[in-house]
Amino acid sequence: MIVTGASSGFGLLTSIESAEAGFCVVASMRDLSRRANLDQAATAAGIASLDVRALDVTRFDEISVC
Repeated sequence: MIVTGASSGFGLLTSIESAEAGFCVVASMRDLSRRANLDQAATAAGIASLDVRALDVTRFDEISVC
């Protein structure tokens, strides 16, 4: 599951709740320096690790395609 806007708000909550429910979560945000709240919430929920990636859909040259 890919979640955008995971640095705060609904994106953060969706990432944590989904990981707790057993989903494989890729939590994305524009600026990885804002990931502290997500990391704290994951730690508090007992989630060992999340796949956190930078994603800014306005920067086409930075988007990798499989």
